[in-house]
Amino acid sequence: MVNPTIDAASTFTDKRRHPRIPYMGSIEVLSENLDMYGLVKNISIGGLGVELHEQLEEGHAYTFVFSLPRNIKIKTKGQIRWGIHKGDAFVYGVRFLDLGFFARFKLKRFIDEQLKPGAIFNTRNM
Repeated sequence: MVNPTIDAASTFTDKRRHPRIPYMGSIEVLSENLDMYGLVKNISIGGLGVELHEQLEEGHAYTFVFSLPRNIKIKTKGQIRWGIHKGDAFVYGVRFLDLGFFARFKLKRFIDEQLKPGAIFNTRNM
């Protein structure tokens, strides 16, 4: 369950192993009983940040379906690592559990392109 009293900015220590870039796109989150829709906020080869109106359970795994530019569709299992209540939505950190070889290759290529100087989503210019 999400702890609504956590102040993410003051308590979250960045323990990421992979570079993360800002990315805005839609996402579908699938569970056994419910399909949910939300927004991708940022992405890395190891996981992503998502915003949903539904509350998810930390530690649980869900199926995540999202697209990258050039109609690249990614479908993978992910585990909710943390979550915070923010306004009328919930923001979650997701760790990928079974990103396949080709999906990983395409995602890494996209992220590497964005980290180059002059890229549209270049985090160094934000």
